[in-house]
Amino acid sequence: MLMIQLWSPAVCGCHLHEAIDDALPRSLRVPTYKTAIDAEFLVGLRRAARPTTTNSSPQPPARLCPSHQSLGHNETMYLAVRADNRLLERVMNEVVTPAGHDVNNMTWVLTLARVLEFTVPGLNTPRRNALQTQCDSLFGADKVVVV
Repeated sequence: MLMIQLWSPAVCGCHLHEAIDDALPRSLRVPTYKTAIDAEFLVGLRRAARPTTTNSSPQPPARLCPSHQSLGHNETMYLAVRADNRLLERVMNEVVTPAGHDVNNMTWVLTLARVLEFTVPGLNTPRRNALQTQCDSLFGADKVVVV
């Protein structure tokens, strides 16, 4: 049966409804975007099937951050948010962590132009430039900026 969750990506302040088939093993579950109306409908079906175990509260509203607001509430926006979140994960896993930096001290912001700007405290200019070059090589110019 489809389960609705409110997903908040690490990269920005969006809150989006997703459907996941909880009958599948975790490794096979693929989240899909749902509008607030679809989410409430699916939760209603779940409530009817499991009235004593399903939350009876209405679904909280979805919310878009300023970086994604212009895309509207649709599948294209959802895929963009997913891509931006994957970019953040890749920066952390392929650049920051292998370079020996502590991701707990790192900060980031997604600009209105959907450029990921991240700051690693204590970087000197040559090291910052090396990380910027690596990011440009891995992700393309103007996708990630090392501040």
